[in-house]
Amino acid sequence: MAMSHHIGTRRVRRLRRPTGSGAIAEFAPVLFIFFLVVLFPLINLIGFATSSATVLMITRQAASIAGASTTWQDALNGMDQETQKWKNSSFGKFANITPMGGYNGSGADMYIATTSLSSGSTTYATKNSGLGAPADTQNNIYEYQIRTQFTINPWLNMSGMPFIGSVPIIGKPANCAYIANSNVEHPEGLQ
Repeated sequence: MAMSHHIGTRRVRRLRRPTGSGAIAEFAPVLFIFFLVVLFPLINLIGFATSSATVLMITRQAASIAGASTTWQDALNGMDQETQKWKNSSFGKFANITPMGGYNGSGADMYIATTSLSSGSTTYATKNSGLGAPADTQNNIYEYQIRTQFTINPWLNMSGMPFIGSVPIIGKPANCAYIANSNVEHPEGLQ
């Protein structure tokens, strides 16, 4: 007895995969949009963070130099020299920062802060000047307050791009300001 096996015919449906030319044709516009919308703005955001940290470091260094000075004039000159040194260094140039005013165009101003021990209130002397009277160390605490203002320029110029060209940090410069205090180590030199 002969056995016959019947094998049914199956239809195999194959999905058609796009050929290489279609995928390559879509890759270029996607890559272009990725660069414009994601990568270049991200580079500018990283640049802003780096530049902002640089301005903070400049402010703290200037306050530290001022605090250790023997007179307010030495503190003012030390703040100016330290700010100019960091701004003109390769690190400052890499940060792409521009000072906004300040003493001698350094981007930094110095104030003498006087805090009363009895009331806790703080008053400030005129910027970039001495106290004007002898220091009363029995009733007050004295600090040098350094205030810096810099413009942080984007690392990649995207000002011509629609939508993002007018966004600070991404397409146009942004302003950055920091304040740092340092105790006056030689209050006799404040006037």
